[in-house]
Amino acid sequence: MKATADVAVVGGGVIGLALARELSARGVETVVLERGRTGEESSSAAAGLLTAQSDAAAPSPFFDFARESRDLYPDWTAALEQETGFSVGWRPTGVLRCGTEDLFAQFRWQLDAGLPVERLDSSEVARRSANRVAPSFSEALFFPRDSVVDSRLLVRALRRSLAIRGVHVLEGVAVTAFRIEGGACRGVATSVGDVDAA
Repeated sequence: MKATADVAVVGGGVIGLALARELSARGVETVVLERGRTGEESSSAAAGLLTAQSDAAAPSPFFDFARESRDLYPDWTAALEQETGFSVGWRPTGVLRCGTEDLFAQFRWQLDAGLPVERLDSSEVARRSANRVAPSFSEALFFPRDSVVDSRLLVRALRRSLAIRGVHVLEGVAVTAFRIEGGACRGVATSVGDVDAA
């Protein structure tokens, strides 16, 4: 087992694997510790919806962060696919959110802020959905920049990227405690021994 690294990433889902990839790109020696198998917990259950706008009920710093993150996906996934030769299933589908006048009121702040969102009437909803939306919905909003990714394909590509870069990914290794020394985390205790991290 790799017993030392500059950084120990706890969790081998999309976020942990992507973080390890970014750290390795910056020359940081990184190890990923996953208690089960990579991508088989939250990442495997995720629908892959990148819905920064269509899920945002109000402006907030988190909304700004989520929108910026979503907007990085086209270039980020293209680079990942180029490096690994694996598709991640990213698609700029947009998201259609159907409802009544209340729906429009909930998201009006985005229209007022000039964000990309389109208000659709029932005939346009029918056209864009190939008549798959119940006619009782009188209105809809379309968020053209929200998109989707196949989480399982993304995990596979991230694992391949880490293998190419020589990043150690340890599966079946549960982190049991953080080792705090002098007010800073200096490593972790695991089910198979300690991992020191700078």
